[in-house]
Amino acid sequence: MDLVVSGVMNKNVVAANANMSLEELGSLFVEHRFSGFPVVDDDELIGVVTKSDLVKGLYPQYDITKATFSDANWSQMIANSLGNIALTTSVADVMTRDVITVKPQDNLRDAADLMYENRIHRVFVVKNNRLVGVLAPFDFVRLYSRNRLIAGRNTPTLDF
Repeated sequence: MDLVVSGVMNKNVVAANANMSLEELGSLFVEHRFSGFPVVDDDELIGVVTKSDLVKGLYPQYDITKATFSDANWSQMIANSLGNIALTTSVADVMTRDVITVKPQDNLRDAADLMYENRIHRVFVVKNNRLVGVLAPFDFVRLYSRNRLIAGRNTPTLDF
C-alpha cells in the first residue's frame, strides 16, 4: 500500500511572515526551538528561513560553516544581536525564495527521496499554492513507531 504525504505530515505549521523583523524571527526560533520556518503571505508559501539565514542576516561577516547552535550559544547570539540591524532587517531580506515543496497526494517515498537528494530537513506541503503542512524526519519516526505498535512487533518494519 502506498502512503501519501497527507497521512503523515504535520498540519499544525508555525510560520514566519515576510515582514517580521529579525528580532521577531529570533524570538520565534527561541520559542519554538525549530531550525527553520516556512515564510507565508496570506497562507501562501513564499519562502523558507533557517537559523543559518538569521545568523547571516545579523552577522554578515560571520562564517556560518563554523557555527554551532547549542542552546546557550544560540540564545546568547540572539540576545547580543537586538540592535539596529535586528530591528530594521526583515525576514524577506534573508529568506530563501526557491522552496522545494510536495503536494498532499504525493507518494511518501517520493517525498523522502526528495528530502534526501536535496539534503533538506523539511519539505513543505502545498495545495493550490497554500501551505497546508510540513513533512520532517520526525514524521517518519512517528510513522515507524506507529506501524510497530499496530503490528505488535519488536522488529523494524516500514512499508510505504
